[in-house]
Amino acid sequence: MVGRNDPCPCGSGKKYKKCCGKEQVVDIQEIINLELESIMEGFSEEGLEPANYFEAEQLTRHWHKALSGVFDKDMIEAVAYEAYVFYDRVDIWRKYITRQKKHQKRQRILDILTSWEDPFYLLAKIQAVEDGNFIIRDELTNDIYHFPLSTQARPGEWLFGLVMRNPLENEKELQPTSGILFIPHFQTVVVESIKSKLEDGVHDSLELYKVFAEHAQLPELPAFGTDVLDLVERFLTRHQLQSELPKTMAYAFLTEVPLNARKPEGVAAGILQTINTFGFFGNLYVSQKNLAEYFDTSVASLTKYRDLMENYLMDRMKDMPEHMQNPDVAMDVDPDMFMPQMLTTMGTDPRITESGMWQMVMRVQHSDAESEIDLNQIVQQSMNSPYLPADDREAAQLLSYQAYDAVTEKERQKLAKQAFKLDAENTDANLLMAEITSDPAEKQKHYLKAIQSGQQKSELEKDADITWDYVLHRPFLRALFAYGAWLMSQKKYAESIQPFETLLELNPNDQQGARWLLASTYIRAGKWSKAEDFMAEFPPEEYEAIDFYFDSIMDMHDGTLEGSELEELSIEAVIWNVDLLDLIEEDKNPGEFPRSLSLESGNEDEAKLIYWLIYGMPGIKKFI
Repeated sequence: MVGRNDPCPCGSGKKYKKCCGKEQVVDIQEIINLELESIMEGFSEEGLEPANYFEAEQLTRHWHKALSGVFDKDMIEAVAYEAYVFYDRVDIWRKYITRQKKHQKRQRILDILTSWEDPFYLLAKIQAVEDGNFIIRDELTNDIYHFPLSTQARPGEWLFGLVMRNPLENEKELQPTSGILFIPHFQTVVVESIKSKLEDGVHDSLELYKVFAEHAQLPELPAFGTDVLDLVERFLTRHQLQSELPKTMAYAFLTEVPLNARKPEGVAAGILQTINTFGFFGNLYVSQKNLAEYFDTSVASLTKYRDLMENYLMDRMKDMPEHMQNPDVAMDVDPDMFMPQMLTTMGTDPRITESGMWQMVMRVQHSDAESEIDLNQIVQQSMNSPYLPADDREAAQLLSYQAYDAVTEKERQKLAKQAFKLDAENTDANLLMAEITSDPAEKQKHYLKAIQSGQQKSELEKDADITWDYVLHRPFLRALFAYGAWLMSQKKYAESIQPFETLLELNPNDQQGARWLLASTYIRAGKWSKAEDFMAEFPPEEYEAIDFYFDSIMDMHDGTLEGSELEELSIEAVIWNVDLLDLIEEDKNPGEFPRSLSLESGNEDEAKLIYWLIYGMPGIKKFI
């Protein structure tokens, strides 16, 4: 037999314990873990007598009456049962452990079982995350422990419940029970009350949990915040939007974000627009202009507080790399109110916030949340960990988002191929594969597959509006946009009309700027009259630079620009965007539509957009 300090027989030159002997250590550790799990699981069958079961059942009923308004049924049953066997009647648990120790020969298991004989209530503050564990500080003793990592809490918050010492690796390791509760940072009054009761000594475990019932109300908002929350709740109620999570999101924002606002209406409108963006309005079709007019506030004010809330929510999800309710509700509004909002971002890639919103949707879809408290935990406590896909389809979507965010083209293509391998039906995986292949026939195949699968996943009904505000619709809408833009880059202008017209029929609010590409397509396809009629419907205040170029090109075609007016084109063009004139002079093919553009009046990205729209049209050299 090889000794642990003997040379390893594999010939590595290392001691056996430092080489192949490591595998034996792992095997022993696995055996110990399995044995401990078996002992813990066996308690319910071997540790309790029939009288104990009856007593525990009576106790649980008593706990239900005291805590039903605070915790769900499963949590109450868990904490009541564990309080009974591990604390109030710990003698039952100790007898069971004593019996188990008689059957053990391994000293490490005996040491752990001895530590398990004394469960105790722990109230601790989370200090940090280290090597897959929380580093926590006991509020009573100031002792530092390692606690198994949970996605339900983060540093600065507290955990409370029954634990046992579990010196598998070191004496500071803890074994939690299933009834551990996490206390958010704003509930310091709960922490102080529990701490006081623990210091006085616990004779009835229920008294500890009653603290949560006594302080179940969330901290009171200041008068201004209360007014904002009231406006939000009245809007949601009026439009039969029943989910509690939007209210919780609004409350958390109003609690944690300082606001310097004079009127609650602008803040409420901004909050609701963010809630709309995250998909909570379902089939209810509401634009920014609708919300601003509903609350008698400006779009600028709405946008300010929308951005604040979006930044707040995304900040809560920043460390990540909604079965959402869709009430069948229609809003009775004037169709003219659905004007396209001012575009600041365009491209074939998703918006930067889409991945985070999708992950939030998936978390809520897979949660078993039954109460506002459960939903609050999802938003406030579980958003700082990477989302773990439930199946290959979700994994493919997550990989696709990661591909879009990749720094290098090589990494983008690698992740795209992985996503497509997992789910060849995935809309975004097909869009990414269309980028990779150089064969036009293969590209078209991927684009059409992306549209088909996206349409199926959007559950498209005849004459339905597929709103951009619901995040799960976005891949389908982006697929239509990307396919139409690609057809234009191939000079297949007549064919590109259909995807853009379909896109605007499905999503008339047009957050993608498809209207500009459709107008360009009409002109390039020789449908001048249709282009003029179509552009007459555009809001005159939106992107006047694009309007200037399209109008001028159409006027040159009609022959209505002559003499001095033609001479003035170059002067006016300088005012709109100087960078665009350089692009026109270079006369290079702009290629496929840009993946992402950040648009501001007169900036370089605006120049790229307009050049892509007008490249090759008759008369554009007259602008320089």
